[in-house]
Amino acid sequence: KMNRLSGSTSVTRHVLGMLAFICALYVVLAFVILRFSVYTSFAGLEAEMVTEDARRVRRILAGELESLQHINQEWSAWDDTYEYVSGRNPEYADDYLINDTLESSNVDVMALWRRDGSPIWASMIDAETREVLDPAPLLTALDMTRPPFDSLGGGGAARPVSGVVSGPYGAPLIVATAGP
Repeated sequence: KMNRLSGSTSVTRHVLGMLAFICALYVVLAFVILRFSVYTSFAGLEAEMVTEDARRVRRILAGELESLQHINQEWSAWDDTYEYVSGRNPEYADDYLINDTLESSNVDVMALWRRDGSPIWASMIDAETREVLDPAPLLTALDMTRPPFDSLGGGGAARPVSGVVSGPYGAPLIVATAGP
């Protein structure tokens, strides 16, 4: 009777060992299959999603820049603005360059420069709190005598300059246009 039990135990151990080996082999094969087929597919899908998100952000930024360009061109082509920048209309700032103007235009910063790059007037409000901020650090960071803004200083019709400019207040969208 002892031999039969030890033989039966040996067969049981052998069967359990084979089952453990088959399970381990199954786990390894499942991992390899998932790693090289599903993971690769997910990586491709994720790359496509990132690319599409980047395109979406570019379209949104382009739309925002276009909107800013329209506002900028309206202000730069306005005779009253030209008179103010030329020093012939000092009341202009009190009449038109107020924080309500920025808010109604959905603009957080507005500045006027002379063609030589020196600032004339600037105002800045916090986008979230609508509190008035000091625009001096931003004006210093946006050196209008350096590229790409220096192209606005000469005579003639300069193309508007626009884009994202990194500065002390993050990375604002900037549009600059030379007036008449």
